[in-house]
Amino acid sequence: MKYLIMSDIHSNLEALVSVFSDIHNNNETIDRILIPGDIVGYGANPNECCSIVRFLKNGKPSLKKEIQTIIQEIDLNDTDKKNIINYIFSMSKKANVIAGNHDREVIGQPSLCSIMAASAGNAAKWTTKVLQKANARFLESLWYKKKIRKFGIELVHSTPAYP
Repeated sequence: MKYLIMSDIHSNLEALVSVFSDIHNNNETIDRILIPGDIVGYGANPNECCSIVRFLKNGKPSLKKEIQTIIQEIDLNDTDKKNIINYIFSMSKKANVIAGNHDREVIGQPSLCSIMAASAGNAAKWTTKVLQKANARFLESLWYKKKIRKFGIELVHSTPAYP
């Protein structure tokens, strides 16, 4: 079983897409994607990153057109765009995702064990304003931690004692 672990995406669409591009270009086979939180925060593309992660987790066909639009707007050649879109679509329902402290902060559920730096707090306030309702609901649905018994792992953003 080969895992891809992507943590702390922080709304950085270009970085997220570059991961999929590298995996495709290296002809890697990934069985599961583990995303231990902080999908949003800091970066300029919280909705785009949430939509891609939502698709990876839930595989909703209704998100396919949105993902195609997102990828088409990135400055890449057409072949790379097509390969990235196809790779994302091939990973439908293959992601386990939990919430990080930034994800919780933007939906009004701040961390109980840490205080955000001023820059992080400002980024969270901005993200709260621009986050689409479907993406806010998605972040609200995420747990702080998740045991994946089938694979013998526990996914946390911080520690099991202070997720």
